[in-house]
Amino acid sequence: MAFALFAALTLFAYLFVMGRILEGEGAALMLPLLAFPAVWWTLGIGQNSFLTAALFGGATLLLERRPVAAGLLFGALCYKPQFGLLVPVALLAGRHWRALGAAALSAAAMANRAETPARESTAGDSRTSRGNLAMISVMCAGSTAPGALPPHATSASC
Repeated sequence: MAFALFAALTLFAYLFVMGRILEGEGAALMLPLLAFPAVWWTLGIGQNSFLTAALFGGATLLLERRPVAAGLLFGALCYKPQFGLLVPVALLAGRHWRALGAAALSAAAMANRAETPARESTAGDSRTSRGNLAMISVMCAGSTAPGALPPHATSASC
């Protein structure tokens, strides 16, 4: 049920943003968007591609008119670490200072919130919670660096 709701809401957000980008509506626009093979791949295996496209596209649409709102959307993309390198450089190059500041605050707030459950589970020992969070991120990233994972852990366990 949660997967179906997530897929439906993010697909709607993706289609809405794409409609705004392409400045169209109706079946003439939706048919090619829904016929794109990646749409069905994303629905079939449950990736976050619709969410990523909606956030990135929405932020790009709002950048000139509402830079703080665009920055908040860019900051929400912090779950995709490659955008942590790409977006700030682009915002700096375009001299979008307000959007850059909002993106930094948004990403910092999300990162802080992501660490809170780990911090609470270790009864306030911040060194342990950061270590746990680092281990989880290494495991889920599928790192194969020597010594990065304990012998019993694999990226498949995430």
